[in-house]
Amino acid sequence: TTVMIKAFHQRLADPIWVRQAARGIAIAATVVAVVLGGFFYHRLAKRLPIPPANLPAPNGHDYFARAGNLLSSTTRIPEPPSDPPAVIARFVKGHGESFSLLRQGLEVECKKALEWKEGGAYFSDELDSVQLVRHIARAFRAESQMYAESQNYESAAQSCVDCVRFAHKASRGGLVVHYLVASAVESV
Repeated sequence: TTVMIKAFHQRLADPIWVRQAARGIAIAATVVAVVLGGFFYHRLAKRLPIPPANLPAPNGHDYFARAGNLLSSTTRIPEPPSDPPAVIARFVKGHGESFSLLRQGLEVECKKALEWKEGGAYFSDELDSVQLVRHIARAFRAESQMYAESQNYESAAQSCVDCVRFAHKASRGGLVVHYLVASAVESV
């Protein structure tokens, strides 16, 4: 303790200009740190513009959207285990245009356009497109079941393969939610 007392008294014995210089250096270092911190915060915190997506022309997603809108106009897509084969066949034959659009979309390149909107409107629009993906997967399932019921197993298998291809293409260029929906569609 004697050493500490001597060191404390010696510190007080330092000339005043040393203490003022140390205080000035500390203040200058604090000001520099605050200015640099503010500069980097400003550079990192401002919004970066999202570059426009280079979408293919024609884009398979356009075909998928039109087919999904045609399918969503239907009140209900039949479920193969619970609905009789006649109801499923009537549904598939009545939506030939939708299946044609879907297969056209499978033959061209697909890339999802991400359009950010203020206030989270983007995600509400995307939830609607997720529902369209589910409708399309159920339609492929119904088509496959119709072909299997008529013992056209090659066409039934092709419908299942088209559903998996659709799931893969529907998630291209999207967010993680699009990938998760696509993997759920593959299990249909």
